[in-house]
Amino acid sequence: MSIATRSTAIAAFASRSQAVQAIRVLSETGFDPDRIGVALPDAEGDAAPFAEAGSASAWLGKMFRPRIGSEIPDAEVRYYEEALEGGQVLVMVRAADRYPQAMDVLHRCGGEYLEAF
Repeated sequence: MSIATRSTAIAAFASRSQAVQAIRVLSETGFDPDRIGVALPDAEGDAAPFAEAGSASAWLGKMFRPRIGSEIPDAEVRYYEEALEGGQVLVMVRAADRYPQAMDVLHRCGGEYLEAF
């Protein structure tokens, strides 16, 4: 039996400052900016602080679902869409085999996430 391996780490942050801090720590930990993204609630379009922190891409919440691909189960996608609707900021990392390390950083910086398994 093969166990599915996650490669995209994702967490919701209650504040923009927590999300910016998470992106800074991910960058300092060696995650490539091209692999770090942020989804903002639709009403908040200023992505400059996230780019300065090390995120190569930012988009509004309505673009979240098309950006994540098929790896994340639909129930989990809905959880994060609701977080966006509630005003939270999402940080995503295409972490490949460094998934546990990325999730640790997101968690330590205050990110909340739906358990993958």
